[in-house]
Amino acid sequence: MDKARDSYNLDLLAQEAAVAALLDQAYLEENTARIKKVRREFSRQLAEKQFTVYPSQTNFIFALPPAGCRAADLYEYLRQHQVLVRYFSNPPLDRGVRITVGTPEQMEKVLAVINQFLSEKGN
Repeated sequence: MDKARDSYNLDLLAQEAAVAALLDQAYLEENTARIKKVRREFSRQLAEKQFTVYPSQTNFIFALPPAGCRAADLYEYLRQHQVLVRYFSNPPLDRGVRITVGTPEQMEKVLAVINQFLSEKGN
């Protein structure tokens, strides 16, 4: 059974919710537009802080911290401040962090903690 099982199992309730979401195209388009807007603004704000932000067509961005800051240190600092991002320890991804796009309020919190990190690092 494990060989035939899909890697992302969904129970019947989750499948029904997915079908309902796909049928509500207006909501899908509205939510997609919101995510794009928040992603664009957050990427701009990071770029202003000398982050290298890679172009994204997804609900997340991948960004490299400014010179003099290690991604591993940023990841740990964010985690200690209850901000969860992804960090991949294998090169070349170990140079950056993957940040999921949330609500504007959530992204403001992420940015505030990043500002604290940069301030403490002297950037």
